[in-house]
Amino acid sequence: MMKIGYLTEADPNDKLPWSGTIHNIYQSMKNAGMEVVWIPVKMNLLIRILMKLGNWVLSRFCGNGDMYHTKLISFLCVKTISKKKLASVDAIFSPAGSVYLAYLKTSKPIVYCTDATFHLLEGYYDYLKSLPQWNIKQGNSVELKALQNATYVLPASDWAAKSIMDDYGISSDKTVVVELGANLEHKDIVSMEIQEKRDNDTLHILFCGVDWERKGGEVACETCIELNKMGIKSCLHIVGVRSIPDIYRDMEMIDFVGFLNKNISTENKRLIALYRNSDIFLLPTRAECAGIVFAEASAFGLPCFTYDTGGIGNYVKNGVNGYRLPEGSSSVDFALKIKECVSDNILQSLMRGCWEMYEKKLNWEVYSRRVCKILGERI
Repeated sequence: MMKIGYLTEADPNDKLPWSGTIHNIYQSMKNAGMEVVWIPVKMNLLIRILMKLGNWVLSRFCGNGDMYHTKLISFLCVKTISKKKLASVDAIFSPAGSVYLAYLKTSKPIVYCTDATFHLLEGYYDYLKSLPQWNIKQGNSVELKALQNATYVLPASDWAAKSIMDDYGISSDKTVVVELGANLEHKDIVSMEIQEKRDNDTLHILFCGVDWERKGGEVACETCIELNKMGIKSCLHIVGVRSIPDIYRDMEMIDFVGFLNKNISTENKRLIALYRNSDIFLLPTRAECAGIVFAEASAFGLPCFTYDTGGIGNYVKNGVNGYRLPEGSSSVDFALKIKECVSDNILQSLMRGCWEMYEKKLNWEVYSRRVCKILGERI
């Protein structure tokens, strides 16, 4: 049996980091029969101080800064990795680990899983906008070294794969697109069957995201308001964010649930209930590398409505399990598309498409099977 070293900063038993992706990749590989051991990257006091101080200096004099994706932090992170643990494994698997992999020296094969490159992230997400040129060069240098150091790279979307090959010159032979799965327990969704609308009188819409601005919370609320104006009685259930603008808080059609922690059993059960009892999933996100929530929505047969941005195209297929509207589309545009699907009885076929997408590629069993094949046949 091949022994895999799982190289991450986050504890793979914690369900919160990267929305549960770190945990689920780790668990799925173990479930597939692989021996997987955690090799921690320790963000020690020195590294944390340097990052905090560096970010302050860059922000103070350059407007913004990102010390994390720099050669210095990458070099120091590698110093915290146990050489003994590295020597004990047959191969290394690192999710979102460019900073850990750039200066890692080992003879062991490396598999690097990522949902984006630094080139794609820079300027795309707000926290990486307006970086000084020095910072951008550092970020791209770390990314390139990590990609070159990897034996195989597993981008989570065609969007990320294109950047890996076009922006960094990595061969298509070592770049394999493998979509990420739904970050939910299989026992919660295994018995799910496509159903008729749960409540014939009301369209229940689920919004799930922690960043109100980026995830398009306002557009989602306004879409629900427009649907009700159009004669489609709707209720929007908002999960993930810790607060919403007062203007929406007291509206009868808005159900503000708030943040739910999957590590807490009662809160996780409530989240599952919301997925089970909703009819569609609405996330007008302005920036998204992959959007694992779309895999989760598909697992419960919830047609997805979102913007056509980032790597979402691998998770939401127009006319199959939902629709990606052009960037800049308004809440009225979203409402009209949803109304069309409701009025023309399109939702049922989209529900079936959701389930088929989930079964064929948006689950961790398929993910681990593909990873096992790569590890077994190519390394």
